[in-house]
Amino acid sequence: MNFINHFTHPFKTYSAELKLTIFLFILGIVIGLSGIADIEEIKQAILEKFASFKDIHGVDLFWSIFLNNFQASAIAFYAGIFFMIIPFTISLANGLVIGLVLPMSDKPIYETILKLIPHGIFELPAIFLAIALGFSLGKWVKKEEKITYIKEKIIEGTTILLTVIMPFLLIAAVIESVAIEIYR
Repeated sequence: MNFINHFTHPFKTYSAELKLTIFLFILGIVIGLSGIADIEEIKQAILEKFASFKDIHGVDLFWSIFLNNFQASAIAFYAGIFFMIIPFTISLANGLVIGLVLPMSDKPIYETILKLIPHGIFELPAIFLAIALGFSLGKWVKKEEKITYIKEKIIEGTTILLTVIMPFLLIAAVIESVAIEIYR
């Protein structure tokens, strides 16, 4: 398998699960932007999360961002074993966060989106793929050979997590930490 194919193959293999993930993510954004979910507790939690990165700089900021995203990706995948509930929730919640955060910015929405794009090019596909892997793992309930299916999906998913998702998240963390330092 060549280098490019190594990174694109999982996206092709899990295209149905990725479509569901992206649909839920977009639905979350729409709900967040619509004001239907104008939940102050969620907004406060988002602000607190952003504030937790405020006093972190340089390499520490990079590692904090990377570890946060890698942990979220691992949870999205491995927790898929619980009937897909957690990947479903994570996908919807990530979109909801974006939908709630965009109007909170003191900048125009398009400017905020433009600032998110550079690291999002790597981070979103990685997280979407982790969620898609979680959806795939959750399909064990429909399989006759449940234990065999779970073992195969955990091995395959862990390999993808370490060899595809992790590199994407490392690149995203570099871009995001540099961008944060520039825009402070």
